[in-house]
Amino acid sequence: MGWTRDLKAALDYLWALPEVDKSHLSLLGFSSGAAVSVYVASLDKRVSSVITCACPAEFTFLTEVDEPQSVVDHFRNIGAIRDKDFPYSVQEWLDGFRFISPIKYVAGISPTPLLLVHGSRDEVVDV
Repeated sequence: MGWTRDLKAALDYLWALPEVDKSHLSLLGFSSGAAVSVYVASLDKRVSSVITCACPAEFTFLTEVDEPQSVVDHFRNIGAIRDKDFPYSVQEWLDGFRFISPIKYVAGISPTPLLLVHGSRDEVVDV
């Protein structure tokens, strides 16, 4: 998934800067970005803490639908997908969401501090 590559590249960039305090390299993510943060932090021990906001435990609300194209259409309608050629493969795109499901990786963050923030009235992602 491109997001994971981007976040890993950002960590590499920050890690290389002499002015960055490497003992305080934290990740903050919202929704899908929070899920990517959980995944990356579980693999990269340079991360000193993780804060997630509205992070789904899984993406079944996207991946387990009868009409996968409807997910893409919805994302286009709300402006989350703007590139007319994206995704190149709907199935591969949805497989990426299956792959980064935080429920599979959250235990791997320990002992790194983790703060989960989630509203009780979120209409998209259940608590």
